[in-house]
Amino acid sequence: MIDANIFSSFLAAVSDKAIIVLVGDSHQLPSVGAGRVLADLIASELVTVCTLVENFRQLQNSQIVKNASHILHGRPVEILENEKTDCHLIACGKDHIMDRISEWVRSINPELHMDVWRDMAILCPKRNGQISTDSINAFLQKQYSVMRNTSRVPLTYKENMTKYFAMSDRVIQIKNNYKLPCYDADGSTNDGVFNGDIGFIRKVYRSSDLGVDVNFDDGRNTTYPLKNVGELELAYALTVHKAQGAEWKHVLLVLPDEYGPIFNRNLLYTAVTRAKEDLWILGDMRTIDRMISRPYSDERKTALRIFLTERTEKKEQSDEEKTCPEEPK
Repeated sequence: MIDANIFSSFLAAVSDKAIIVLVGDSHQLPSVGAGRVLADLIASELVTVCTLVENFRQLQNSQIVKNASHILHGRPVEILENEKTDCHLIACGKDHIMDRISEWVRSINPELHMDVWRDMAILCPKRNGQISTDSINAFLQKQYSVMRNTSRVPLTYKENMTKYFAMSDRVIQIKNNYKLPCYDADGSTNDGVFNGDIGFIRKVYRSSDLGVDVNFDDGRNTTYPLKNVGELELAYALTVHKAQGAEWKHVLLVLPDEYGPIFNRNLLYTAVTRAKEDLWILGDMRTIDRMISRPYSDERKTALRIFLTERTEKKEQSDEEKTCPEEPK
């Protein structure tokens, strides 16, 4: 997901003699910032490319793997109606999506254990709107606060800026903070929590300069001062962009029947390939088919490939002129 500006800064910082190895999947979502660096480098045919074809995340007969390939090549997905499949469709209209989400969570994690949450994820294309990560997170937080007999505590971290958190809430760090002290499981101290770190709230401070204690999934824990609480968001549901690069045993992909540029093949492919063992798609086949028919990569206009090709051609032409001296007059 590296964009053109960050990649340019990276190249400027490394030695001209360095060997750079880029690892990624150009079929997933492009960077949020400008550019399509990995895809353009591959398309230029000026770099050595090694494609890994062996799958280690799912079993070889996995329907997740087969459908990921179908999506990648613009073909309809196949949903088998049997208990042994690892790819399921939950047909549902907008009015019942929240109830179906709640039912799915209870089927995977009936006691709402934190350890089980580490193996499951709810993904959604949109951050805002009627059916979005914001609305799903608010719905599940309210529901689980009642089930756990915990209360949502208002934490005002800036003037007119308040967030509500409860004990055991699933949360994610949304920006890099290199100064916040963090403690490893062995008691050692390291500074820094980073964009994408996910964990659980273990304590909410109701009246002090402290905000919350968080235990992260990798075993680290930290205490957030009240002023830093704005760096946390609920993480019962994540956008597909936030989920890129991660994987879970059980994934529920929520696809409302909506239109928009983000409802595309690349997003669908990225979401489907986050599941290791079981994938449930909450929506309808019409939305899935519409997303497959719309490759987002075709809509992003970039010039890196053209620039590299033209520069290489000019260099080759210049080298030829230097090696071929002019004939004497």
